[in-house]
Amino acid sequence: MMTLQPGQDVVLDGPWFLRADFDREGADLVILGPDGQQIIVRDFFNQADPLDIRTADGIVLRGEAATVLAGPRNDGPEFAQATDIAQVEPIGTVETIEGEVEVTRADGTKETLRNGDPVFQGDVIETAGGGAIGIVFADESTF
Repeated sequence: MMTLQPGQDVVLDGPWFLRADFDREGADLVILGPDGQQIIVRDFFNQADPLDIRTADGIVLRGEAATVLAGPRNDGPEFAQATDIAQVEPIGTVETIEGEVEVTRADGTKETLRNGDPVFQGDVIETAGGGAIGIVFADESTF
């Protein structure tokens, strides 16, 4: 287990964190690797701009992405969403899928994507090994 202090660069010894679970413990980010690695980044969620997580050879996970992967904050009462999700416009649509593809929505819910499903701003999309996804965005650009 390694603990990093506030403001300390998050540089890890390999890209294992790309397959890790991210969790919140108060203001701390906890990264749990697939082989039992554990990193605690103190006060990660108290920073105005969350630190990027990187390897020495340049693989980067943006701090904002780590925040989404860690899930929603639970340090106060929870309230139902005030706006009906149907009123939110998608930024794109799933055009093609190969293998298993999951999405974590901005509210922390997870679901399996299928052809034709909407994609919203703030979604985190993950493919299983060998999986692929094609998305057509509202401006007709593709990914």
